[in-house]
Formats: sequence, structure tokens, C-alpha cells
Amino acid sequence: MQKQINPDLFGMEITPNTPTALGQASNLGLLGWDSLFQLEQKMAELRQALQEVRDQIALLKKDSSHQQQATEKKIDQIVTSLKILEKNDHLLAQQHQERNQSVSHKLQDLKNTELKIKEMIDHHQMVIRRYDHKIHQLQEIIDQKNQLLEKFRLALQDAQNEIARLKKA
Repeated sequence: MQKQINPDLFGMEITPNTPTALGQASNLGLLGWDSLFQLEQKMAELRQALQEVRDQIALLKKDSSHQQQATEKKIDQIVTSLKILEKNDHLLAQQHQERNQSVSHKLQDLKNTELKIKEMIDHHQMVIRRYDHKIHQLQEIIDQKNQLLEKFRLALQDAQNEIARLKKA
């Protein structure tokens, strides 16, 4: 099978009836040295363009590598910061829990103290009521004794008056 050059590749027109330049040496004279020179120039330009593309790709790889390293560094910093924040958050949560427990214990102690004080107040009020009741009873007894004493005094005075009347008579 015969190979043909793509005519669009180098800007040449090759008809199917015309044999290819590489296939026959007689066509070499037709193509001429100018065509070969142009072909070589185009090949050199393509090689140069290919080298530029390779250089750009290498530059992009290098830049991409630098950006990847910078991104990894930033991610590491973020991870480290997150770990520090999580540690601080855990520490703060633990401190708040300890404070809450302390406040809860203090509140429970205050409630217990309040109950004890209320019991003591109730007990003291009961003692005061009993004391008031006893004072009231004593006051009644004193009043009874005063009334009895007044009766005795009146009786004594009546007796003295009677004795004084009997002495006069």
C-alpha cells in the first residue's frame, strides 16, 4: 500500500493521480529545494513551538508544584489551628462543666443550709410559742395569786378593823 502525505499538513496540493514526493525520486525535482527548505523551516518552527509548549508545561508543572506545596502548607496550618481550637474548645467545655458542677454543689449546699435554717427557725418559733404559753400561764397564776392576795389583804384589813372595833368596845 502506498503512503501519502496529508496535503493540508504542509500547505501542498497533491492530487490522487500525482505520486507522493517521498515515493518517487523524479518528483523531487518538482518539489524543489525551496519546498524542502520550507518544509524544514516549518518542521523547525513546529519543533520550536513544541519546545515552547514543553517549557510552558514544565513551568506550569513547577508552578503547580509550588502551589500544591503552598496549599499543603496552608492545609497543615489550618489542621494545626483546628486541632488547637478543638483542644481549647475541649478545655473550655471541661472548665465549664467543672464550674457547673461546683455551682451545682454550692447550690445544693445552700438548699441544705436553707432547709436547716428553716428547721431551726421553726424549732425556735415553737420554743417561743411554748415560752409565750408558759408566760401566759404564769401571768394567769400571778393574776390568780394577786387576786387571792388582794382577798387576803381585804380579809386581813377586815380582821384588823374588827379587832380595832373590838378593842374600842
